[in-house]
Formats: sequence, structure tokens, C-alpha cells
Amino acid sequence: MLVHYLVKECGLLPWLSTVLLFYCEGLGGDHKESSLRAMELVLKVINDVVSSRTITEWLQECALEQLSEFSMHLYGVFVGAFKLLKENISLINSMLHVIVSTLRLSQKRKIFQPHFTLSLEGLFQLYQAICGEFNNMEFALTIELAMDTILMSTPAPVVSRMDRARLSKLLMWAISSALWSFSDQSYLRKEPDPDMIISYEDHGKESQISKLLRWATASVILGSISNRTSDMKTHVSLGSSCKTLQCLLEDVIKEGENKQNNSGANEALAIVILYLQQLLRRNSSGLSSVILALCLLLLPNECNIADKEYLDVNHGQITLLCSKIRCPVETNPAWRWSFYQPWKDLSLEQSETEQMEEEQACQSLLLLFSNALGGRPSYLPILSHKDVEQSGLFEWERETFIGSRT
Repeated sequence: MLVHYLVKECGLLPWLSTVLLFYCEGLGGDHKESSLRAMELVLKVINDVVSSRTITEWLQECALEQLSEFSMHLYGVFVGAFKLLKENISLINSMLHVIVSTLRLSQKRKIFQPHFTLSLEGLFQLYQAICGEFNNMEFALTIELAMDTILMSTPAPVVSRMDRARLSKLLMWAISSALWSFSDQSYLRKEPDPDMIISYEDHGKESQISKLLRWATASVILGSISNRTSDMKTHVSLGSSCKTLQCLLEDVIKEGENKQNNSGANEALAIVILYLQQLLRRNSSGLSSVILALCLLLLPNECNIADKEYLDVNHGQITLLCSKIRCPVETNPAWRWSFYQPWKDLSLEQSETEQMEEEQACQSLLLLFSNALGGRPSYLPILSHKDVEQSGLFEWERETFIGSRT
């Protein structure tokens, strides 16, 4: 096939990258219309390339760097010239489709091969552009492509206050966009209907809300890990020396005691993550990741959240519960992000009883954090972990589980 020959033997992709940049320079002058037509033609060729299974298999295995270079230039044009492009929605969609296709191929590459992804700053700029111009369901395809761009990018480690603030804003827009996708009319409702999400996942599909939660918690955890490795410690030590959240948190929080903590940004991000978890209602497979992310955001001594005193009073209970929870998969040095399904550590096995006890500990911590963040109606009293234990709910669950096995 001619296109295959041109891509493989003649350097078609680098040449098209040069052509794209050349015509981009004419967007702000008298040649805007001709430049737009040329860009449309370039994107048509590229989309034909990424639609060919034969070509994409070769690119994935041998030359994704060529497509990655084109996509980075394309992203630069998208952000830099967005005001000049926004009236041409088909061109915007074509650009996003190429970027998503590149990210999808990168997801399929072996771990030791170079990969393509966008930084948190890059994703935030994408969100600002889309949110400012296409933030309604008339542009459902554009929003869907933007969401795929975010979720197919490797979670960006959040380290600074600005990182956390950007991630919170990005997630709030993404949550509303994901909820819209369940129904053409759902954006007219004042409150989202979590039952739609639960029903979707009960049919064996992972919702965008679940992907967003995985992506957000990984960003927080990786940010802590990157801080730790920058202090001349290896990522491997997380998985080898720390088996439970209690052990891990003691190390991470102790190392962060002398560093500036940004309580406002921490609290805002923790609220967004807790809201995502509440939308799912349950999802035990990733609960340990959610708990670790919330602990990293809320437990440092310098973090003055709305009800820090409540967490301080319950410090002993939090420590005990964390000792019952294994370190999540994101602390494994072999972990990598997957858009399609959660990464599993096959070396870690738990009995059903251990899984139940860990989930109960996670649920208790979710309750504690929700209370600390004011996540309950004002007319209801605070329900503590002790209240739940005394109610006999967990004991009943354990007895029911054991009885079903005899």
C-alpha cells in the first residue's frame, strides 16, 4: 500500500509535521483560509494513517516516536492557535482524534519503550480551551475526545500547590462531563444520579467516573513517591519495606514535616476525590488507593483542614485502621497506568476474609474523612467508626460471610 510505503520508507510523518508548522504560521494573517484547508488535508492524511491497522502495528512496534513528534506539534498548534481554530469544530475534533490515537498506541507499547503522554500543565491548558468554548452537549464528541486525552495520559504526579489546584479544577470539569455522558438530558438535572453509574458498572464496564478516580488517586500517590525518590530514596523501597498504609504513611509524612504544606489545595483536592468515591458508592478494588490519597492530603501536621481537630482526636483509630490496609498497587515499581482496566499485582493474594476486613477498614476511614471534611447533612450527628462498630454492622457482615462458607 502506498501510504504504508510512504510512512515506513519515505518519512511521511516528519514531513507532514513540518508542513503542519509551516501552515500554522499563516493562520494569523491574510492566508488563514488557505492555511486551514492545508491543515485539514494534513489531518485527513494522518487520520487515514492511524486508521490503518497495518501501519499502526508498525508504528507501535518501531516508530511511535514519529507520530509522537507530530502529535506534540499538533498539541502546540491546538493550544497556541485555539482562538483562530475554534470556529472549525471538525478541525478541532480531527486534531484531538490524532492525539488520542497516539496516546492509545502508546498505552499498548512495552514498558521499556518510549511513550507519549501530556503533562498536567498541558492537560490543564486543554481543559481551559475546551471548557471555555465547548462546555455543553452540543459538542459531545469534542468533550469525549478531550476526556479520552486526559484519561489516556499517564497520571501526572502532583507535587506543588499549583499542581493540586489545577488537578482539582480539571477533575471538577471532568466529573460534570462524565455525568453528562450517561444521558443526553442528565445535564438538566440539579443532582447527578449515581444509580446510572452503578448500573453501568454492574454490566462489566468501567465508567469514566471510576477511571477518573483511579487517575486522580494515582496522581496524588505518584506525587508523594516522586518527592520521596528526589530525596535519594528509591521507589523500590516503598514496595519492599512497607506492606501496610501505616508503615508507608509514617515514612512519607515524617519526611514531609519540614516541607511547605498547602492545606487549602489539599482540602479541595481531597473533597473532589471523596466525591468521586461517593458517586461510585462502592468499588472495593481501588479503595486502598483512595484511602492512601486522602491520607497523604489530610494527615500531615501542617494541613489545617476545616476539622483537623477531629482527625487529631481520632489519630489512634486512623493508625489502627491503616495497619489493616495493604499498600495499593501504585506503590509497586512495576505499576503502570492503563486506561482500559486497573493494573493488578498478581503477586499479592488475599483471602476473602482478609479482603472483607480491609474493605471494612477502608469504609471506616472514608467515614472519618467525610466527617472531617463536613461531608454530611448539617442536621445529622457525626457518625464515628466506634458508632459503626457498636452497631454490630461489621460483625454481622463477618458472621454472614463465615456462615455462607460453612
